[in-house]
Amino acid sequence: MAKPRKKVFPRRVTDTRLLDATRGFTYTITSADRRGAKPGTDDECVHARAIRRELKADEVHCNTSVIWVRKGKVATRYRTPAAVRDQIMLFDKTKGAQADDGDFYARPMNPAGRMGSDRRPSNRGGGADKRQRLPLHLMPGLRPNAPSSRQRFGC
Repeated sequence: MAKPRKKVFPRRVTDTRLLDATRGFTYTITSADRRGAKPGTDDECVHARAIRRELKADEVHCNTSVIWVRKGKVATRYRTPAAVRDQIMLFDKTKGAQADDGDFYARPMNPAGRMGSDRRPSNRGGGADKRQRLPLHLMPGLRPNAPSSRQRFGC
């Protein structure tokens, strides 16, 4: 039996324009957002539902690292603040039992984290990168981080 394919955001639309946000926005979580939320999903969690309602967006995906908001054929990327990241982790771990009402601020992306920026130091010498990478710490029961934009949009 074939495994169901994971839904990627936005659904591999080739004419979708990808942008990094230059300004943030504030949104409010209400009890209606909590009522229909599903833990473990990035498009039906409390924060995704609140952002979709407030911005009148077509599609919203809220991950622990980035928030993607699609309106029409433009997908905008925001940075997930620490308070939202903590709430996402708590919401997923408790199977939806914990979610607070309140106002939250979705931040724009840092200049170093924007699409197309080179994160390597400018004075690096030739040869292989000899820095050691730390092992990735995974917590069971949480949604995965956002896939790269190439995986997400089929570029």
